[in-house]
Amino acid sequence: MMAMTENPAEEGRLGQSTAARITLASLSGIAAVFCLGIVTGVTAGFLEKGDLSVRAGTIGAVCFAIGLLLLWVAFRQVRAIFAEPMGKNTRRARLMMGVSVLVGVVFGVLMAVGEKGESPILSGADLSPTIAIILAIGALVIVPVLTWVWWRALDEHEAGAYSDGAVVALNFNLSVTAAWWVLARGGLMEPVEAMPVFMLTIVIWSAIWLWKRYF
Repeated sequence: MMAMTENPAEEGRLGQSTAARITLASLSGIAAVFCLGIVTGVTAGFLEKGDLSVRAGTIGAVCFAIGLLLLWVAFRQVRAIFAEPMGKNTRRARLMMGVSVLVGVVFGVLMAVGEKGESPILSGADLSPTIAIILAIGALVIVPVLTWVWWRALDEHEAGAYSDGAVVALNFNLSVTAAWWVLARGGLMEPVEAMPVFMLTIVIWSAIWLWKRYF
């Protein structure tokens, strides 16, 4: 019988590299936020209408269970990453990354809770003024501070990966925004939507960083 271990570094190894753990943790976290966002929407609908259909209740319960499972998977992967031997600066950088993920989760929940309608986060539905102010302060103050602390803790290799991702993502953002704006002015597309471009920019930046850092 295979012996069990309580060592987080050994736990969930299964031949996984750090890159695989980070990727799995990120995807699990994003999927968990999506599932819990659905639960938030179902709950908000119930509180507003005072009634809940069997279908909505089932979807909410299933999404809640899946969301908790995905959070547990993400937690195990993050714990294994932090249990690996690393220097002081690397540990600080990963700690800042973990804090940033938590801040992102909080922002996502606030957007889901703060919507006046029942549309998804990316639908463009209005936010309540209070939630909008909180999110704006977070974007202008909390995010830059976390980014600066994280940047200061990076080693040369990781800083280079971060910079390469930033250059590619910035050029993508500039190209897509300019092309979309021109096509919209020509009546060929709807006006530029900031959120889809923003999300794609973040995905490209993160993908390039991950590739340069671990592959």
